[in-house]
Amino acid sequence: MTRKDDVFAAADIIAAEGQMPSILTVRSLLGDRGSESTICRHLRLWKSALLLKNASTNAEIDSLIEANIRLKAMFRSAFSNSTDKAGDAESVAEMVKSYCPKPETSASIL
Repeated sequence: MTRKDDVFAAADIIAAEGQMPSILTVRSLLGDRGSESTICRHLRLWKSALLLKNASTNAEIDSLIEANIRLKAMFRSAFSNSTDKAGDAESVAEMVKSYCPKPETSASIL
């Protein structure tokens, strides 16, 4: 019987080579073992997991883009209406600290 972990590993290898895993390519990589229906069932789970992972990554990217837009607006506002550039730089630095994610959060996204 073909295990789900075996199908997932084979699908990962095929995807890393730039191809979309199929029942036949996964079965071939597994040494022609496992029924097509079992491989199909596990491959559907693999594709679902991949879609969920990508959706999560896209949400994180959207969040970073929104934060970037807010920061740009803050910089524009702080520096366009002021004569005290040094004081503004300090206040902007404080605002950036309050809006930016902690280093470990941003590192885990990358």
